[in-house]
Amino acid sequence: MELRAAPEVALAAIGGDGKARPFAAPTLWRDRSFVMQSIRLHGASLAVADVELRRYREVVLTAVWLDVWERERAADELRLDRFFLVQCVSRYGNSLKFAPDSVRHQCDFIVAAVSQHTASAVSYMTDGLRRDREVVLFIVKRGGQLLQRAAPERQHDREVVLVVVASSGWALR
Repeated sequence: MELRAAPEVALAAIGGDGKARPFAAPTLWRDRSFVMQSIRLHGASLAVADVELRRYREVVLTAVWLDVWERERAADELRLDRFFLVQCVSRYGNSLKFAPDSVRHQCDFIVAAVSQHTASAVSYMTDGLRRDREVVLFIVKRGGQLLQRAAPERQHDREVVLVVVASSGWALR
């Protein structure tokens, strides 16, 4: 067996220097277990993983947890998968920026994103969500300063403003 094809040798090399990934035997990159171990050792391994493995949520989410940009290497159908998208935005709020328009307007995506990364997620909200009272109330409870990102009609909404000033009197200025 060629040493490049020995999983333990390749993983030792990758663990020492992630730049060694392309030198592991191509057959290893078709092995789900090997790819998962490589991701855990050194993160961004999807670039060399077999295209078929980029269809598996577990594989891609493991990589995304370590490097948000790995989501770009996910298979197209996975990038449209609702569960996958919610997981991405709950980990990295700014992932909302890359979510398809078909889901960016949905409240649960905003809630997932804002729950972890308030300001960056709010930057990518659709205009419709900036007008939605429930969404705006949820957001300003996380940070009153985010009222400025709401639609004008929500910035003057009595209920919303009361929530903001209750948490910070400075909001009156």
